[in-house]
Amino acid sequence: MSSARLLQRVLNPRMTEHGVTWSHICKSGLENPDSKIGIYAGDEESYSLFWDKFKPIVVDYHYNNSTSEYGQFNCQHLPSCFHTPPFVHLPDVLTTRIRLARNLKGWAFPSSMTLEQRIQVCMQIEHVLKKVPGMFLRLSDNIPLSLRKKLQDCGFWFDNSDRFMQSAGIYDHWPKGRSIFVSRDWHVSVWINEEDHLRLMCVVPNFDLPKAVSYLLPVLKFLEQQLSFSQTRQLGFITSCPTNLGTGCRISVHAYCSPEAVANLQSRGLVIRNQHGEHVSVSTDTYGIYDISVAERLGITESQIMKKLHQSLVDVLG
Repeated sequence: MSSARLLQRVLNPRMTEHGVTWSHICKSGLENPDSKIGIYAGDEESYSLFWDKFKPIVVDYHYNNSTSEYGQFNCQHLPSCFHTPPFVHLPDVLTTRIRLARNLKGWAFPSSMTLEQRIQVCMQIEHVLKKVPGMFLRLSDNIPLSLRKKLQDCGFWFDNSDRFMQSAGIYDHWPKGRSIFVSRDWHVSVWINEEDHLRLMCVVPNFDLPKAVSYLLPVLKFLEQQLSFSQTRQLGFITSCPTNLGTGCRISVHAYCSPEAVANLQSRGLVIRNQHGEHVSVSTDTYGIYDISVAERLGITESQIMKKLHQSLVDVLG
């Protein structure tokens, strides 16, 4: 630690090793009063140093006060019903999406990174993923519009249009130190230095959780062998936003729903969003396409997330 940073910590004891203070963590919420959560951790230490402030938010969102039961994401966690034909295909479900959030151990998170840190993390991840068949796109390069549109259509593109993350500092130094990896078969994408250091995702047509897992799992396993992720026994995988703590896993579908179906799914604890994103307003009083997911990530395993989503959709849309 530099002498200047050490002096800062003496003058302000509530500061992490990477210089993160509570005012920095809650900056987005203060600038955006309509934010649902409003806080972004600047590093792993943020959660331990400011746990008195994080705890009420974590407990309220994840509906529990227990130790996380996060595990390794693998096909064995798929509920047995997925392997017992016939698998229930729901015609109202258009796509299935799995997204995993991870951060590298020992580094500041995107809301608190210097330009040098962003570039170093990006290069470290790029070096590992170069061993996986696919292509890298650095957002600072001149990406052809046709390729950008294809990425957008697949849900594999990210930009700097989110005002909540803008206020948090996640877009500082944009677009330097940001990349997108797409597997050769276009089944898997990895975002580097968006809200977290890594966002792994897979989108498949229809309601097909087993296929999505089979595409995502090999890439994740390879990354786990090459990189050390930030995680603790209490909170699981450590993420910028406390809503993703635990498994760091969001499993969702885009599906046609009536207002009655939406209300039924919400009563089962599922989250209904606008299909175009988390921070786009949603009206649930008309028949339309909605993004549907399980809210909890902490104190629940990947298998339980899948089973809850699967059973709820079958009961309501089947």
